[in-house]
Amino acid sequence: MYCSSCGKQIAEDSNFCDGCGSNIITNKVNEFYGVASKSTRLAHLILDNIFSYFIFLAIGTLMMFTLKENIAAVIMVPFTFLYFFLYYLVPEFYWQKTIGKLITKTKVVREDGNRPTFGQILIRTLARLIPFEVFSFLFTPIGWHDSLSKTIVVPKNYEINDIKKIRINFKVTENKTNPAITVIIVILFCLFIIGFMATLGIENFNNAKQKSRDAKRVSDITIIDAALHIYYEENMKYPERLLDLVPKYIDKIPSEVEPVDGNCSIIDNFYKYTYIDSRNYTLSFCLGVGSGKYSAGKTTLTSN
Repeated sequence: MYCSSCGKQIAEDSNFCDGCGSNIITNKVNEFYGVASKSTRLAHLILDNIFSYFIFLAIGTLMMFTLKENIAAVIMVPFTFLYFFLYYLVPEFYWQKTIGKLITKTKVVREDGNRPTFGQILIRTLARLIPFEVFSFLFTPIGWHDSLSKTIVVPKNYEINDIKKIRINFKVTENKTNPAITVIIVILFCLFIIGFMATLGIENFNNAKQKSRDAKRVSDITIIDAALHIYYEENMKYPERLLDLVPKYIDKIPSEVEPVDGNCSIIDNFYKYTYIDSRNYTLSFCLGVGSGKYSAGKTTLTSN
C-alpha cells in the first residue's frame, strides 16, 4: 500500500510511514487512499496562483508597451478569459501537470490510471471557476474539479497498476439533475467569474499605463532640469527658452505625454518653462497618480 501523505510504498501492516512519519490509515474502505494529500493540494493552489499572476502580469505589461492603449484595452477582455484556460487546460492536457504540480512532483490521471481526455481536462478547468470551489477540499483531498471530471492527482511516480489500487467513489457526485442544466449553470458561473476577472484586469492595466506615463513625465523633466543646470554652469545664466538647450545640452525637448491623467488639465500637462531672470526659473508639470518623490497633481521645480 501507499502513504496517503507522501505516496511512498509501505508494508501492508505498517502503522507509520518510514518516509514522512505520518500515521497510516489501515481502513481498507478509505475512499481517498493514495491520492495527493490536502496539504499538497493547498500547495498547488498557492503556487499556481503565484505563478499565474506573475506570468499574467508579465504578458500584460508587454502588451501595454507594445500595443496602442485602445487596442490593448480591447484585447485585455478576451485575453483574460483565454489566459485562465491556457494556464490550466494546456499543461494538464499535454503534460498532466501545472507548474504547481511540477514542483510537488504530482500529476493528473483518470481513475483507471490513464491520461485524462481533453473533455475531462476541460471540465476540470471549468469547474475551477465555480464559486467557493476551493472549499471543496476542506474535508477530503478530492475537490469538485476532481470529482466532476473523474480525475485524481497522484504522485508522478505512480504507475497504472498503482493507481488502480486507489479506491475513490466518484458516485458521490452523481445526481438526477439534467446534465444540460448542470452545464448551463457551470457556464453561467464561469461567465460571471471571467467577467469579474476581466474588469479587474482592465482596471489594473489602465492603472499600470497611467503609472508608466507618469514615470515618463518625471524622466523627461529630470532630463530638462539637468540640461538647465549644465547650461548655467557653462554660461553663468539660465536660458530664456528651452530651445536654447538644443542641440548642445539636449538632443531635443521632450514632448508632453498624452493622454492627460488624474486631475491634471490639458494646460497643466504641458512641460512649462518660465524664465524669471538669469539666475532663476520655474519648470512645471503634472502627474496623474504620482511617481517617485513627486505626488499626484501639478508640481513646480525652481532653480534653487
